[in-house]
Parts: sequence; C-alpha cells; structure tokens
Amino acid sequence: MGEVGVPGLLRRVLGDRADQVVLRTLPAMDGREAFEVDTDAAGRVVLAGTGPVAQAAALRAYLRERCATQVTTDVSQPDLPDRLPGGEPLRREAAFAHRYHFNVVTYAYTAVWWTGRAGNASSTGSPCTG
Repeated sequence: MGEVGVPGLLRRVLGDRADQVVLRTLPAMDGREAFEVDTDAAGRVVLAGTGPVAQAAALRAYLRERCATQVTTDVSQPDLPDRLPGGEPLRREAAFAHRYHFNVVTYAYTAVWWTGRAGNASSTGSPCTG
C-alpha cells in the first residue's frame, strides 16, 4: 500500500518533487481552518495547515498561485519544473467553521456523462453540443 493522507497526496501529485515540500501543523484558531504557504531557509516549500484538509488546500493554492497549474479529474500530476518555485508567503483562513464541498446531488447530475475508471472520471460533454 502506498503512502496515505497528505504525504501520500504530495507523492501522488508531485512525484519525486514531494521531497521538496515540508508539512507543518498550525494551531487551531477559533474552530476555523487556516493554511500558510512559505519557503524555508533550505528553499523547500512549506505547506502549513490546521489539519490535513487545510494542508491539502495549501497544496492547491501553491499549485495555482506559484506554479500556474492545478490538479483536475483529467490531470492528476501536473507538469512542474524540476525545482519547485518559492514566492511570497500567503495565508488563508476559512470564513466559517463548517463548510461542505459540492451539492449532495452533484454526482447524480453529472455521472451520466463520465467515462473512464472510477477516481479518474472525465466528461464526454453534452449530447446537445455534439
């Protein structure tokens, strides 16, 4: 079995570049999650979060804002430079203590258009658009 949790996510998304990333835990703040992205003295990317979800959100923000890329259902390992770039520190805090991802029926609305294997679904488009 491969690595699990956020270290496993880093390995799956970044491949060998995962060694250039350090994970840290931030103290909880009033029940809300937060994350920070920074670079340490050794030039490694530091992803700090109040928990695993916040650390994963830090990875997403890093990929979008520092690397101009993202992970999608079609792209599980983005094209990245050999050395991951640094940049100005950034911090994000959740506005609310409780949130959710997707509407409970999102998958029912879209699943009919998915092809491929589970976990790597891709849209074939609407029959109305050809």
